[in-house]
Amino acid sequence: MIRILPLLLLLISFNIQADSWIQKSNLTAPGRGGIPFSFVINGMAYFGCGNAPNGSNPNLLQDFWQYNPVTDIWTQKANFGGVARWGPIGFSLNGKGYAGLGGDYTNMNGLLQDFWEYDPAANSWTQKANFVGGPLNYAASFTINNKGYVTNGYSYNPLLFIHSQLWEYDAITDSWTQKASYPGIAIRDVACFSIGSKGYIGTGLDNITGARHNDFWEYNSINDQWTQKASFPGALRCDATGLSIANKGYIGFGQDLPFTFFNDFWEYDPPTDTWTQKLSLPAGVRNEGVKFTVNDKGYIVSGLVDNIQTVYNDVWEYIPDEVTTGINMIDSLSIVSIFPNPFTNQLNINSTTTEPKELILRDGLSKLILLQSFKHSINLNTSSMASGIYYFEIRNSQRTILSGKLLKQ
Repeated sequence: MIRILPLLLLLISFNIQADSWIQKSNLTAPGRGGIPFSFVINGMAYFGCGNAPNGSNPNLLQDFWQYNPVTDIWTQKANFGGVARWGPIGFSLNGKGYAGLGGDYTNMNGLLQDFWEYDPAANSWTQKANFVGGPLNYAASFTINNKGYVTNGYSYNPLLFIHSQLWEYDAITDSWTQKASYPGIAIRDVACFSIGSKGYIGTGLDNITGARHNDFWEYNSINDQWTQKASFPGALRCDATGLSIANKGYIGFGQDLPFTFFNDFWEYDPPTDTWTQKLSLPAGVRNEGVKFTVNDKGYIVSGLVDNIQTVYNDVWEYIPDEVTTGINMIDSLSIVSIFPNPFTNQLNINSTTTEPKELILRDGLSKLILLQSFKHSINLNTSSMASGIYYFEIRNSQRTILSGKLLKQ
């Protein structure tokens, strides 16, 4: 039953478990490695390509998938517009997805430089201007202020060549502009992410010497300059995963030789230039998986352990320990209150706006309990709900307004 309630904004706080990993529904696509590309558009995550090992022969993939973190459902979309490949890059700009580069064993010693745009409304791919840095595999990419950036990786020119140039992509003009080259040792298979006006890359493999690295660099897009920062404190590695959540960066997983794999996870704080070890991935070691961030939660998808040909299709959601209260107000211009907390037989939601919204409620294992639309207020009968912790999210048509945890007594 929905009815109008008096306005009440109640700030609530109680002790919760943070810095946590929550297992989600398994990937319905083939499990894979080969560092597939991924990007996020309007709260939906997308990924594609990579390879699904088949004995000693990698099976290159062209499929493309969408993940809805609210419903925890995977949906297959139109195949990637280019050929199947591994080691591509991907990012989103202006409501569109972009992906390309990588390798397929056939062109330019198996390397590619084509680049494609995905339109989620039309579920279609359109080829864009080729990457002007030449065919490139296992490169790093990140986005800053609706521009895409690509650096590092390896090419053949005509011999094996490790790329250190940095290129900026403008989706509006469909053009590439060279920026200041990466000043560190040119590497491939790096972990990367962006925060604000800065991009970060670290760890990686020197494809010529085979050395693994732990150096860490910051790129400032405002002055087009690189600065070396505090080295990654974990073991030397390549094929690690990098992502950002809010104003922190994270690097974990990956591998070193001979066949040493990791499941540790580290947080980087840019203002203090410091690293803190966080909770390791409970599922164990892996590398070359998929990563993305949606609504201040990180997601790790699939991956593999090369030497024993173990391929995973699990999905894990990471919640950082900055979430220390039951309520996280995201949009102060659209005030929403949820009360009481803890609750027993009734849960009330009230908003100062009448725009259409959705309430998503999950139990402590992240199973979807309720998905309900409303505009102004809801009065929920919760007498049949079991006691325990519940996760909620309130969204409008564009973003999350309010999220947090509730306690049912």
